[in-house]
Amino acid sequence: MLALMPGIAVSVWASGPQVLVLIAVGIGAAVATELACTRSVSSLRDLSACVTGVLVALTVPHSTPPELVAVGSAIAIGLAKHAYGGLGANVFNPAMVGYVAILVAFPQSLAEWDAVTGATALDQLSYRGGATIDEVWKSPAFGLFGGS
Repeated sequence: MLALMPGIAVSVWASGPQVLVLIAVGIGAAVATELACTRSVSSLRDLSACVTGVLVALTVPHSTPPELVAVGSAIAIGLAKHAYGGLGANVFNPAMVGYVAILVAFPQSLAEWDAVTGATALDQLSYRGGATIDEVWKSPAFGLFGGS
């Protein structure tokens, strides 16, 4: 969880406080599903359900409805983690299974990126055509938008 804090901070800075709502919903759904599957509070001590909820929330665009994050977190814990035997016995990363499940089920909701396609940052720096570094730095290749 500590290792995720810098990524969470940057996500909140770049996308706003909606990211915190998605993280809270993801953690809540993952913990609830973990409790429903194990019927034991002691299974929460390793924080694996919390990590899964955070990862599901961080993989979706910040405009994703919170209920989709809840569905993805529940699928991640219930299907990808516990259906294969629990912590350490899963074949796939549970958070990514949850993400793929909501991507397949609700593709339109996850396709709403504020993305710009174009040259990469290195290409912008290599072939700047007389532009100053400050001008190049303001190009979409270095911008704050989804997928950057």
